Amino acid sequence: MAVAKRKVQKVAASSALMAGNIDDDSYRSILNGFREHALAVIAGGPVFTTDASNLFDAYLGAFTARERQHHTCSACRRFIENYGGLVTIAVDGSVEPVFWPSSAEWIGDYAEPVAALRARVKKAKVNGVFLSKDTAWGQAVTGTWCHFAVTLPKPLTRRSRALTPGQEMAERREDYATVSRALSEWSIEILNAGVQLLDSDALYRSEKLLGAASWLRDLAVARKADKRNASAILWLAIGTAPAGFCHPRSGMLGTLLDDLASGADFAVVSRRFSEKMHPLRYQRPVAPPASGAIAQAEKLVETLGLRRSFDRRFARPDDVREWLWQPKQADEKPTGGMFSHLKAKGERAVDVSVPETGVSWAVFARDVLPRVSDLNVYVPASASFVTLVTAEHEDAAPIFQWDSETARNPVSWYVWHGGSTAAQYGLKGGSYAPVVGLCAPPHQWLGARSDHFPGGVLVLIEGAKETRNSGAALFPETLKSDLHAVRSVVEAHSRSQQIIDHGDHAGGTALFISAKDSGVRLRVKIDGVTAHYRIDRLE
Repeated sequence: MAVAKRKVQKVAASSALMAGNIDDDSYRSILNGFREHALAVIAGGPVFTTDASNLFDAYLGAFTARERQHHTCSACRRFIENYGGLVTIAVDGSVEPVFWPSSAEWIGDYAEPVAALRARVKKAKVNGVFLSKDTAWGQAVTGTWCHFAVTLPKPLTRRSRALTPGQEMAERREDYATVSRALSEWSIEILNAGVQLLDSDALYRSEKLLGAASWLRDLAVARKADKRNASAILWLAIGTAPAGFCHPRSGMLGTLLDDLASGADFAVVSRRFSEKMHPLRYQRPVAPPASGAIAQAEKLVETLGLRRSFDRRFARPDDVREWLWQPKQADEKPTGGMFSHLKAKGERAVDVSVPETGVSWAVFARDVLPRVSDLNVYVPASASFVTLVTAEHEDAAPIFQWDSETARNPVSWYVWHGGSTAAQYGLKGGSYAPVVGLCAPPHQWLGARSDHFPGGVLVLIEGAKETRNSGAALFPETLKSDLHAVRSVVEAHSRSQQIIDHGDHAGGTALFISAKDSGVRLRVKIDGVTAHYRIDRLE
């Protein structure tokens, strides 16, 4: 941003004007203070636009008539008019101008102009989310003159790689209008009822909507508590909302809330919810993609550089990014004489078997797992086995919601609807098999937050290897929002492909310990004692 030039002292004379201010250390110190302040404010959260106007006039108006001519600068005018009205928003809805602090020692002679700008921006109304592909705001130097300017370490974060900053800013304005209408149609009581119902596990796959419902309910409560800042509170929510949260009317959440508002009984609500949330229907296209959609998808994939991302292979245990537990490496055999392996008189090997105990995963992980030297899992004849899949190419761009350029994690997963047999994975049902390791589902690795996917623990089984290969297992509900508009094409493509099989993915299939009673049975060995546990819940 172009910061205005330091006030020229009366003794400066015309020679100082001709020389410029580029060598004025005092003025450069002021400029540095503005830059550091702005960067600190921007780092605190999303940046928003306001309807503040005539800012440069307010800036000049704070100077005396004699001083004004020294501050009339086209570079500074562009900066102040383009960026001077930007703000951030606190949780309570109060706004903070990005560039105009309330006080600072380094402001010096600019105290009155900065105060005038701050007052005007504080009174302005927030009217949008600000996004830009530029890192250089303003023109820092022209000739021998320095101006208000700031260079960001990176462009302001954008949600969509498929849209320009201007297009996405327009989309956020539409989001504001959409959410505002939804809040006017559903009372806090209805939103509370929806959250409580989703959180009770009484509805099928309710975790898919719980996050969005809680977000909308909490937003309604916050706006009611502070009506004066209600608009800014809504803008803050729009600027920080996860993908998909800003369209409650167009999805299953809208259907649920409408059913509750209409007074429908639970049986009707539950049936309608289950029908639409069925995994073979939820966010799944019902008709083949049209030619226009195919052309749109082709263009989008090329624009975003995703062509190699759709080649998927079966994952191996070494593709897991974070482990909760892995078997300890066997210790080296102790050295000694040829009879050192024999027990002394009175010593004998202990091998005790303890009956099965039902326990939560939290208790098992805290009290048992750290002492386990050997772990096996009971393989049922049939179950909902989880198979991990990952990118075939290391340079494949992120396409999943939990994957990003800064924390790469291209691993996804799938299960067969209705379950599958142990034989399909080369396993013997009704017996125990060694465990390769325990890990969270991929969407929870590396600190990712994907609350609309089920949490739990994957028990990877040694030797388990998928033998049925039909489709590439790319599902619309797991993909980034950039691909939502072409999801019918992506799914049609997925159905026509196969997962690449290099024959080395043994151990890439697991049983899933979920929040509900998954009944996973584990056999552990601790200090020669064998114990059996049935993991019947997470907490």
